[in-house]
Amino acid sequence: GQALMAAGEAWAREQGYDRLTLTVFAGNARARAFYERLGFGEETLRLVKPLPLRPGA
Repeated sequence: GQALMAAGEAWAREQGYDRLTLTVFAGNARARAFYERLGFGEETLRLVKPLPLRPGA
């Protein structure tokens, strides 16, 4: 995991990117901890409200 992320970051820097963005589910504590160890930090919070499908839809 760390080697792959490091390679991706190196590639992004070579291409001139100034940031990496990723999405992780809020409840995925292991993934969040992993990304935070790599220097990622929370920037935005997205709130979602699932709407059940109507019967017969």
